[in-house]
Amino acid sequence: MNLLTLFYRNRYLLACAIVIAMVSGTTAFLEIPRLEDPRLDNRNAIILTSFPGASAARVESLVTEKIEAQLLEIKEIKTMKSTSRAGISSISVELQDSITNTNNQDIFSKIRDELKDAKQFLPKEVGEPVLDDTRTTSFTVVYALSSSNTNLSITSRLATELANRFRNVSGTEIVRVYGSIEEEYRVELNVEEVTALGITPQEIQNALTNADVKTPAGVMYGSKNSIAMEVRGAFDTIATIENTPIRNGMLFLRDIAVVKKIAKDPPQEIGIVQNNRAILIAARIQENEQMHKWMETIHHRAKLFRRYLDDETTLRCVFDQGKYTYKRLLNLYENLIMGCVLVMMIIFLVMGWRSAVIVSFALPFSVALALFIIMLSGEQLHQMSIFGMIIAVGLLIDNAIVVTDEVVMHIHNGCGRLQAIEKTIRHLFVPLLSSTFTTVLGFMPVFLLAGNIGDFISSIAKSVVASLCVSFLASMTIIPALAAIFARKSTHRWWQRGLRSKTLLGWYSATLKFFVKYRKMTVFYIAGVALFGFIAAAQLQEQFFPGADRNQFEIQVWLPEQSSIYETQRTVREMNEQLQKFTQIDSFMWMIGNSFPSVYYNMLMTKDNSPFYANAIVNTKNANIVRHLVPQIQNALNRKFPQAQCVVRIFGQGPPREAPLEFRIYGVSIDKLRHYGEKIKAILLNDEQVLHAQTTITSGIPKLWLDVDRRETLTAGLTLKDIATKTYSSIQGVSGGSVLEELEEIPVTIRYPNDYRRKFYHIATMNVQGVPLNAIGRLEMQPTTNAITRYNHERCNIVRGYLYHDALPIEVTKRVMQKIRTLQLEEGYSISIGGDSEEKGKAVASLLRYIPVLMTLMLATLVLTFNRLSLTFIIGCVAILSVGFGLFSLWMFSYPLGFNPFLGIAGLIGIALNDTIVVLAGLHAIKGKANPQQIVDTVVHCTRHILSTTLTTIASFLPLLLFSGGTFWPPLAIVISGGIFGATTLSLIFVPCLFCIVYDVKDEVKE
Repeated sequence: MNLLTLFYRNRYLLACAIVIAMVSGTTAFLEIPRLEDPRLDNRNAIILTSFPGASAARVESLVTEKIEAQLLEIKEIKTMKSTSRAGISSISVELQDSITNTNNQDIFSKIRDELKDAKQFLPKEVGEPVLDDTRTTSFTVVYALSSSNTNLSITSRLATELANRFRNVSGTEIVRVYGSIEEEYRVELNVEEVTALGITPQEIQNALTNADVKTPAGVMYGSKNSIAMEVRGAFDTIATIENTPIRNGMLFLRDIAVVKKIAKDPPQEIGIVQNNRAILIAARIQENEQMHKWMETIHHRAKLFRRYLDDETTLRCVFDQGKYTYKRLLNLYENLIMGCVLVMMIIFLVMGWRSAVIVSFALPFSVALALFIIMLSGEQLHQMSIFGMIIAVGLLIDNAIVVTDEVVMHIHNGCGRLQAIEKTIRHLFVPLLSSTFTTVLGFMPVFLLAGNIGDFISSIAKSVVASLCVSFLASMTIIPALAAIFARKSTHRWWQRGLRSKTLLGWYSATLKFFVKYRKMTVFYIAGVALFGFIAAAQLQEQFFPGADRNQFEIQVWLPEQSSIYETQRTVREMNEQLQKFTQIDSFMWMIGNSFPSVYYNMLMTKDNSPFYANAIVNTKNANIVRHLVPQIQNALNRKFPQAQCVVRIFGQGPPREAPLEFRIYGVSIDKLRHYGEKIKAILLNDEQVLHAQTTITSGIPKLWLDVDRRETLTAGLTLKDIATKTYSSIQGVSGGSVLEELEEIPVTIRYPNDYRRKFYHIATMNVQGVPLNAIGRLEMQPTTNAITRYNHERCNIVRGYLYHDALPIEVTKRVMQKIRTLQLEEGYSISIGGDSEEKGKAVASLLRYIPVLMTLMLATLVLTFNRLSLTFIIGCVAILSVGFGLFSLWMFSYPLGFNPFLGIAGLIGIALNDTIVVLAGLHAIKGKANPQQIVDTVVHCTRHILSTTLTTIASFLPLLLFSGGTFWPPLAIVISGGIFGATTLSLIFVPCLFCIVYDVKDEVKE
């Protein structure tokens, strides 16, 4: 049985294969999950540990350093970045690039185990270290609950109830509530009364704790029943707390304090939507769920929940990723369809309508099976995977064009249909397999990328590779059968055989003869143009990833670090007045004291416990005005709020990063690190494109210090620890019992009134065991270090720079580094680069990691295909020069040299070789008797194949270049299109000329 013609002879097999492919593709298209952007595997976590009242230095030495030392035993941890502030330790952990979602939870479990072991080495006052590994991926939907009159505590409870309803929706991964208030039963002491009676907060704490009985009192065992017993008297109302006896049953709490239910003050974070205080409920969908179905259920639950709200309480959806996903994918679908239509039109003009139908069938067939493969591999449908399909549109019909044309040619030359199929497959199997394999190898560096950058763009290569493999199989089975079935004898009608022009053909042949005659000059000039592309590329500015095309941008605000959350809130309200002046803004929402819940895949949420910080998400009426609006808002905020550092920036593509510019100074001495940090900060601020600069280790944060007279302290019967403990309990408060309200436990807190806690005089005269503070010591205010940062267990000062909207971070980094290198650092101190430059370096290094092996495989494939090193040399020249043409086109259109062009170059190398392999396959067949005329005839014979494939490949990119807009896709499309155009020139002109030089073809032209 001849397997080469099996599909032609067995029409049922042919029909079943087509139906199975279409059904598989339709099923995959309907069932595959859809996202706006690729979902990054979770390799990041943050560890938060509280140490109330401790300075940054104590937090570093007693908490951060010990936890880091414990985590060093976990080899899967790639980097550790920590910040030690007064009262809190924050450690950001990033796992190795090889870790994925399949094994990351095992590593996080190891980290939790190590944290438990580390707890024994921490002071008793330190809280339990908490690992949060849920911050990597953006939320899918965010709702805002606000009320004009209702108490915020009620609104917070409503938000908790809505969050529980969202958690019960099938497919929900995580739900978080932001901006809610924490309630407490506050016991505000009458300072005069408790001072006169000599009562301390600790004494009241003991009395309340003993009165709030929630422990069981045993079980009465009867002969038939067992009955539990409990002591009545647990706190349940304000009255039961007030009636607690303090001393000997003669003094009650109500006599010396006021008890009230109130929100904790100050709050950890404050949410604002427009100008209203709001609580945000953010939910995230599971990775492999259908977003549109899940969103319908979420919105339905929210609609039902609105029925329970009063007229003053509003619930609104402030972020819906489903809308962005639909819009982004619709745009790419349109580009994909337009590309397919253009490809079909070109095939129709070049090959006629019958061949066009056959070749065009390869598009839905290959795309359908590629979608099915993508679904089986666990991938999602997002902008990267669809862009891979767009690239593949022009490539996956290359094989079909060549096969169809070859089958039709044999039939027109009088061969039988079975014979035509056999001849075609036997002749083209090895060249097409070689060209497909080399193209696949060209995309393998992208396919094999690991880490965040791999999560982001590897889907492009996966889509291309799947499409190309399916296309080759179809070209060797389905397409020859269809071509043999529908091909007809030769006809002179252009719509049946394609456009032909004897005049144009004669001119083209004469031109080729001229180039072949002056082959050395031709090779020199073509190579010169391509090599100029490399020279021109060196003049291009560098960029990591361009900004996102989105009707959203963010605002980050930093006040002086001693600022309270209320001062930050006041500043935000004033900024809102400025934002309302811009009519292009549709809405805005803030999170004060913390990062805003992530609404974009690379947003960072690392600003916990930062009362001086605020983060806003601003929605505009359309995406086109964002790039013009951002600098206007930036200038307005700079003028109105000189006391704040305001950064207005567009969302950027690529892996997450804290700031576009980052420099890390390593060393031991905090003073020297601060000194070098200030110098680098000054260098940054001297650059005209740097907007703001920050250092993580600074001085000047005011702090009250009590200089104790030890003699007076001993006389009063106090120790330094007694003074610190009693002062802390009076100012910050201590817990004494709790009240159970349904499922919520609300603490009872004893402390002095706010007015007393906020004034220096009252603090100085505070009674400590019958002795005022100013009697045993002197209070003075001195600056102190605000925070201490570490990178991979080494102390460092991180200098971050934020740029104006049109600045390129990598170019600014180059300029700044030239000045930084002039700094004279002491021995033991060093500087490293972070930000965009570091991320680009890692990404390019990861991209180049597999290049040597893949290039070796590519060369080996070509050597085995042709059994000639000389032909492999020619193909290698074409690969290098086609890259030059791609860079030349990038230079012509004035795009920066970013990671997108590098990605295009990686794929271009494989694509550019296809045409050359077709030409060399023909030339290789006549190499023994080759003369210039035969070489010209061979190239002319291949020209229609090559022009068809070139035009269809470029046509697939035209919609992206002409209609997509933005700055993300055009550079990549331009590099590939320009490189393919150059590769066509190389294949049709450069290759035959170089072939003649290599094989020393004589200038004997037959008439």
